[in-house]
Amino acid sequence: MVQNAGGWRQKNTAKTLIQADIKPEKFHDSKRLTFEFLLLDFDKKTDPSAYTNIILHNAQKNNGQLKANINGIILSDGLVFPNDLEKVFTGLIEIIYQVRCMLVHGELPPTSTNHEVVKYSYLVLFELMRDFCT
Repeated sequence: MVQNAGGWRQKNTAKTLIQADIKPEKFHDSKRLTFEFLLLDFDKKTDPSAYTNIILHNAQKNNGQLKANINGIILSDGLVFPNDLEKVFTGLIEIIYQVRCMLVHGELPPTSTNHEVVKYSYLVLFELMRDFCT
């Protein structure tokens, strides 16, 4: 059981991506792409059953610790992901890729929230690639 991933970047990144208005037109019904409506297999982007919610709701006790039957990662203020790194990172990379596509093609409105999304997408990629680039 993983209790806390910690760090200001993880907390701000998750919070920003939850608030973001990422609606790629090529996805099912142009729904928001979030951790609650996450695409884990791009080839199934038109299949509504391919989208999943990876947020574990009601996973914490009143003291903030995970409940006994929950195997999760606490990111911030009650936000808990499953302790399934493949699923979490697949979804995160898909969100970052869609942010990149929307930014490059001019589909991402220039709001302060979207600015934060782009900033934290960059920071996540920077951290993931740092060892490869040095």
